[in-house]
Amino acid sequence: MGDFYADVLDHVGRPPREFGSVHLHVEPVIRNPLGQATAVVWLQAAFEPPAATPSSVLMMGRQKQGSEHRMLGQFPLPPLEGGRVVRCRLPLELPPDFDEVHFQVASSLHPNAGRVRPAWKRFDTLEIPKESDMKAVSSEVSMGADLGESLLDTVPVMAPQVLKPLRTCYACGFDGPREEYERATMCPRCDAAWM
Repeated sequence: MGDFYADVLDHVGRPPREFGSVHLHVEPVIRNPLGQATAVVWLQAAFEPPAATPSSVLMMGRQKQGSEHRMLGQFPLPPLEGGRVVRCRLPLELPPDFDEVHFQVASSLHPNAGRVRPAWKRFDTLEIPKESDMKAVSSEVSMGADLGESLLDTVPVMAPQVLKPLRTCYACGFDGPREEYERATMCPRCDAAWM
């Protein structure tokens, strides 16, 4: 246990879930009146070395009371070696009639990977829920988000707010006004390629 990296996400009040080789915490999704939204995710490695296949997160939007669903975005996860903890702001378009966002994490283990942080609740862990936390069982490997509720495995969408549009570098976390950096291909702080 003494050889583990610090569990930074837990220490800063953002308890993660474990998906493959990563620990992930998702903050409430914020949507503005135009349907532009931001998902903020915190990441730290649970195992090292990393697998040859890069990790990614897929976001799906759905209607809680309807059948419509669609992919909102898929993002590669940044490197997390050496105890690194990353906060990513992921931009997406979230139609007003969608009230759920599901996060599907693809993160495989290297054949020689060893645990570098204590285990957290895995997506496939069986738990006895409190009655207030109960909801329908799903066979999907994802972390669901009932927008407007705050259950253990859900992420609410916040009421529409007027947000200053930002452009974010997922390598260093730099946020700059979108109108100023819209055409930039590299981050002005760390020179990483901007997606």
